[in-house]
Amino acid sequence: MPMLLGAPRREWLAVVVPPVLGVALVLIGSGSTSGVEGWIAYSVAAVGGLTFAVVYTLYVARRGRLFLRDAAAIEKNRAAIARARSLGTLLAAGGLVAVGLATGSVAAVLFGVSGGALLGFWPGLVANFLRLRREKWVRMTSGDKNL
Repeated sequence: MPMLLGAPRREWLAVVVPPVLGVALVLIGSGSTSGVEGWIAYSVAAVGGLTFAVVYTLYVARRGRLFLRDAAAIEKNRAAIARARSLGTLLAAGGLVAVGLATGSVAAVLFGVSGGALLGFWPGLVANFLRLRREKWVRMTSGDKNL
């Protein structure tokens, strides 16, 4: 497996792509915003997406589910996410479209919330990346086969 600075090259994508894409989406959203109402809706959407992602990451970390290792715990977590995803997606999509239509800035709201969420989830991705690098990948490069 090709390594870069003690981690597989493909794993660096989880550290590099989300903030770059998040900043790009935020910039695109700000470019498609006009008027006071549009800027307010865009700002609320971007901050809301960021806040939701950070709060969710902290919630998962406090419950001990940020770094799951056991296959049964991973499946239990995936089932819980699947149950919440359908309701959450419906509520979030409806709210975003309603705010976007009310302010005339649907695209700006969608870009703002998407970029904010990507930037908000990034600290959890970095924490997991650093944990894997410390616990697993560094041992792989040092020749330790007891993984």
